[in-house]
Amino acid sequence: MGKLYILALLVLFILLNYSAGYAQGASDSTTFILTSRKVCVGDTIDIPVRAVHFRRVAGFQFAVSWASGQFRFLSVRNSIFPSGEFDFEAPASRTRVNFAWFKSDGTSTTLADTTQIFILRLVALQPGNPATLGFVTNPRDQTAPIVAQFNQAGNNIREFTPPLIGNTITILAVPTVQATTDTITCAEPYVFLDALASDTAASYAWTGPNGFSSNLARDTAFFPGRYQVIVTSDICSSEPLDLIIGFDQTRPTVPTLSADSINCLRRQAQLRFSPVDNTLSYFWVTPLNDTIPAPISSVSTRGIYKLLVVQPRNGCLNSAEVRVNADTIAPGLRLFGRGQLDCRNQVVQLSARSNTQTLSYNWQNSSGGTIGQDSTLSINAVGTYRISLRNLNSGCVAIKDTLINADLTPPSASVTTPGKITCANTTVLLSANVGTARTRSFWLAPSLLDTLARTATATARSGGVYTFLVLDTINGCSLRLSSTVESDTVRPVSLIRVATPFSCVNTTAQLAVDALTGINYSWSGQGLIGNNNAATVQIADPGLYRVLLENPLNACTFRDSLQVGGSTDGPRIVRINLKQPPCVPGSRGSIGVDVVSGGLAPYTYALQDSTFSGQRNFSNLVPGTYQLKVQDAAGCESDTTLTILESVPIEVSISALGNEINPGDSLQLSAVLDSSNLASIAWAGTDLAPCNGCMDIQVSPTRSAVYQVLVESSNGCKSQAVFNVFVVKEDQVFAPNVFSPNGDNKNDRFYLAGKKNLKIVHFRIFDRWGNLVYEVSEGTLNDEALGWDGTYGGKVVPPGTFVWVAELETEDKAIQLYSGEAILLR
Repeated sequence: MGKLYILALLVLFILLNYSAGYAQGASDSTTFILTSRKVCVGDTIDIPVRAVHFRRVAGFQFAVSWASGQFRFLSVRNSIFPSGEFDFEAPASRTRVNFAWFKSDGTSTTLADTTQIFILRLVALQPGNPATLGFVTNPRDQTAPIVAQFNQAGNNIREFTPPLIGNTITILAVPTVQATTDTITCAEPYVFLDALASDTAASYAWTGPNGFSSNLARDTAFFPGRYQVIVTSDICSSEPLDLIIGFDQTRPTVPTLSADSINCLRRQAQLRFSPVDNTLSYFWVTPLNDTIPAPISSVSTRGIYKLLVVQPRNGCLNSAEVRVNADTIAPGLRLFGRGQLDCRNQVVQLSARSNTQTLSYNWQNSSGGTIGQDSTLSINAVGTYRISLRNLNSGCVAIKDTLINADLTPPSASVTTPGKITCANTTVLLSANVGTARTRSFWLAPSLLDTLARTATATARSGGVYTFLVLDTINGCSLRLSSTVESDTVRPVSLIRVATPFSCVNTTAQLAVDALTGINYSWSGQGLIGNNNAATVQIADPGLYRVLLENPLNACTFRDSLQVGGSTDGPRIVRINLKQPPCVPGSRGSIGVDVVSGGLAPYTYALQDSTFSGQRNFSNLVPGTYQLKVQDAAGCESDTTLTILESVPIEVSISALGNEINPGDSLQLSAVLDSSNLASIAWAGTDLAPCNGCMDIQVSPTRSAVYQVLVESSNGCKSQAVFNVFVVKEDQVFAPNVFSPNGDNKNDRFYLAGKKNLKIVHFRIFDRWGNLVYEVSEGTLNDEALGWDGTYGGKVVPPGTFVWVAELETEDKAIQLYSGEAILLR
């Protein structure tokens, strides 16, 4: 084993990309190289150990040492030597690591320069600048295993100088940082982030909410949340420090406020609230922006008062407002009404008005006594009056006085005496004199409803008491004066009357009017006889006569006329209403006078030998001859003879030469009457020309038909008869289209007829709704006994239209079907 040398050679190099500077030794010497660097306390350091001039080396022994407490050995890694040739140990002193290598076969090894032979792993423990690693050859405290290995025979251990190109490792202290937390409040809407590093030259890196970042030791935080700071000194960074920025901007609760109002009754308003938290601070802000600590009990200024509530913990505040209203203004008062009494306004209506709603009113006279407590007051005496209005809410009062005077002097005037109204003078002048200038004048008619004139003069057209009215336009006082107008316009009225009429005994007539004192008469007309200036005159002929009556005192007249009729021929009956007895045995008739002409009205009447009277209608007369007489006012008469007939029913039947004809033939039908009292006769039937009044008709139907005759007697009795005419054809069945089961033994049954004796298989009759009302089986034609009598179930069937269907069997046993309609009459 070679001699051990301890050579500490400290050489500081700046190494880049694992390049190193070294001292050149002997050609067979070897130099070991470690890389310089900076590390931080606590860092794990991998230090490559490289060899330079490793030529023909059979082994080496050295130690890597450091100051006590600077490093801690961890391991050796990535050795290029076989484990049987290479060994290392860390002594108990913990200040170095011993290494040994030898070539077991006694040969040597050559390596390329800067070959990494292994990696030394250490942990940096204490800061130092620099912390130096040193090489020690042939360490004194070699362990036994390593010594044994190196003392084996054949080991060729060469000494090498220098053994090391030194390694400078700067162990840097890891910086520390301190920071204080804070809270964002209403008083501090932002806080400062303050960090203090152990190295004053350290740099800072802040991160936080809302993308916050900063490299300042002190910065501002506007948002609450988690902030983190890292400080870096050289290459060493501190552990991240978390800092929580709190948030407290909770506003305090505002209490409920109340306040009085200021008015004329209450000059101080109370502000009220109840504190919700004794830890809070309260302040009032007045309408003048003065801040007063709460509470204050009363205020005298209206406006808005604000209560500020402050939370001392965070400086947050809240507020509420309360309004103090003030109503110290007297209510508005306007007084309406005339200030003077006069004839037009004998009562003055005073009215107090205000824009305030809730008021009390108090009216006082000049003596101070209360005379009214409403908004209006009626006054009929002069004096000074006062109205006081009190606002019931605020107590404020408004007062106003008014003076009431009077002007009641009437105007002065006189009227002149008017003239008299007659038929000659139909108008008179009304005149007056007015002594007051400020007036308006009116003449009123006696009814006082019509105004004749609006001046001092007027025209009166009728008698009566006229009124002259003078009105003072200023004070409304008036004066009424009367003026009586006499009137004499009475006309001498008298109507013409016939004193003696024309008649069959009087060939002249006499007309008359009332004989009036002082009246003049004048008659006119054709046929006047003698004097025509008297109240009575004679006339020779009927016609139009006139009379004029005149009063010479007032010139008033009256005219009348009369159409004088009459005749010397006597009365004459123009129209008589004769009613024969109705067609009922034992009935009676009546006679009445409708129109009478001629003679002299009024008329009277007599039937047979009865006394003349005003009765002109005579009833309940039995059949016979009657004499009807009429008499006029002059006693002239005329008469006429009338007959009331017997009420005998009339009967009619139809006769003919058989009831069957061939197609194209005709048949004469004759009406047979049992009375000669015939008033009218009419025929009806198929294809029949009108022949009213004919006793006989000729018919030529193309198919079987029914004919009817209607008769009426002069006294209104009616009768009718029906006759069936059958048009006979070969192989044809005949059926009437009308039958009348009324028990007169004429056309009372509906049955089938024909020339051949066809056999009836079935014969059915249906009503309009399809109900079977009659049915026959097994019979022959022309058998009336098989016909339908118009009953069903023993009850009479009402009139109507019916349908019949028949199945007939011919002589050769063929079945033929026939059908048709029939009308039932009652």
